[in-house]
Amino acid sequence: MLMSRLVSASVAVTSAVLALCVSWVAAESQWLPAKVYSIQVGTSGVGDLTRAIGKPRQQTDNDNMVWRGGFAIYQYDVSWPVRGRLWAYADPPSKRLIFLLLKSLDYRMSDIVKTFGSEYQITRYRKQACEKGKKKVTFCADSNGPVAVYEYPEQGIVVFPRPNDALGDVYFVAKPLELLSCQCD
Repeated sequence: MLMSRLVSASVAVTSAVLALCVSWVAAESQWLPAKVYSIQVGTSGVGDLTRAIGKPRQQTDNDNMVWRGGFAIYQYDVSWPVRGRLWAYADPPSKRLIFLLLKSLDYRMSDIVKTFGSEYQITRYRKQACEKGKKKVTFCADSNGPVAVYEYPEQGIVVFPRPNDALGDVYFVAKPLELLSCQCD
């Protein structure tokens, strides 16, 4: 009898773990690469982006200089989806776009919803400091976390709103944003 209960409990725990793994893989696979400015993040290059929106205002790959975590960074002035500055983070040797970051101070989260629709999910996160020598901070999913993030997985968009409906950082990504991984490496 005891052995039967142990086997049942073991099967139940194994099933629960498998269900969590399957749901995590399903959530991971829902993310599609962002397709903006006539390019696809993750496969298009800096040249494609420059042809689509114009010459960068600033770039960090001059004279083999690389800045921030091994990325070559290009800065553009844009007027879509809102007026602001767009930073393109690229792999230095290939110039393939890893992610785009849009910053704008004059717009609201409602402007993003008008442009990309209401098919977002809000995920709450908590900030976690990392050990010295690794990246400074990461965010961990936490249903009670103070940081609400708007995610458009099927469009490859992650938005950090600021208080009072103000627009914060908008990321265009090819896969889930590493910053939200709860991993410090």
